[in-house]
Amino acid sequence: MSELPVPRETVIARLKKVEGQIQGIERMIAAERDCVDILIQLAAVRSAIDSAASLVMKNYAHICLAKHDDKERALDELARAMALWVGGKMRG
Repeated sequence: MSELPVPRETVIARLKKVEGQIQGIERMIAAERDCVDILIQLAAVRSAIDSAASLVMKNYAHICLAKHDDKERALDELARAMALWVGGKMRG
């Protein structure tokens, strides 16, 4: 496979950071920390996941466009992937 715009190691490192954040939130809950502090950390996790998803989407776009000679089909696949992430539904 050709080189990806975002190395897999970068994506994995982001996800490991999210994993650490989640573990920290679990500890905060167990320690009965203030709800606002927990929500702040949950918002940070949501942002980190969105950031990781953006990197994955960038790689997916690269892979999708490289594997298809039919660019319209490639764009349809990209649109479906984006709709999955944002929670929308696309009809084929």
